[in-house]
Order: sequence, then structure tokens, then C-alpha cells
Amino acid sequence: MNRRERSSWKFQRIWSDRFISSTAKEYAHLMKDIFEGDLLTNKAREVFEDLIQLQVPNPKFAYAGQKGGSSLNLLTLAMYYEDLEHNKTEMDIFIHDGAIGGEQMWLEKKLVLFINNYFLNKQFKKASDRGLPARE
Repeated sequence: MNRRERSSWKFQRIWSDRFISSTAKEYAHLMKDIFEGDLLTNKAREVFEDLIQLQVPNPKFAYAGQKGGSSLNLLTLAMYYEDLEHNKTEMDIFIHDGAIGGEQMWLEKKLVLFINNYFLNKQFKKASDRGLPARE
């Protein structure tokens, strides 16, 4: 099948509906076991971390890594962060049947803003952890 047909909205919709799926909770358990457990050998962990590690300019983090797997109607992002005091934060976001095209790009940008606010704005983080809207 040519690339144009594979990249069509209908084809990607079939992939999302019929391929193996998971939940954010299962993904979080997997990420935690990869980083903190004994799921991987030391060599495999080095390769995995090299693939997902982020170069974060903020000196607040000792380690930051993330892995996404989005399609036209699915937005996924699994993140793992460790600060200099060894506090660990895992965040997994799965949005299914998200908007398509420009609306999905808007959603991805808002996701980046959310992540930045979560780590850099203490009031926003506290409200987010309790499930409340942040107030200025």
C-alpha cells in the first residue's frame, strides 16, 4: 500500500481502533518499572533512556524523559521526571478521538503549556494535583 493511502485519516482511524491498545495506568506502571524496577538489563536501560531522554535547559531536573505515540485521532504522551532532590514525577496523557489537523496541533501546544506550568508554577501544580483549576 502506498504511503498516501497509509497516512489517510480513515486508515489511521482503523489502526487506532483495531491495533493493540493500553491504558494510561498500564503505561505508567510500565514506565515506572523501566526506570525504577528490574524490567530491563543495564544495557537495555541505557539504550531506552538514550531514546527518550530530553535535553532540558532547566537545572531543576536531574533527569527528564518522555515517549509519545500520536496519530491523527490519538494523542499519547508518557513522561518521567526526577528533580535534584530525587522527587519523581510520572505523567501519562492519553486523549482518544482528539481533534484532527490544526485543532490537534493546538491541543499539542496546550499540552506543552500545561507541562511547563505544572513544573514551573507551584500554585498551578498544587491545584492540578488536587484536580482544581489554578487561580492567580
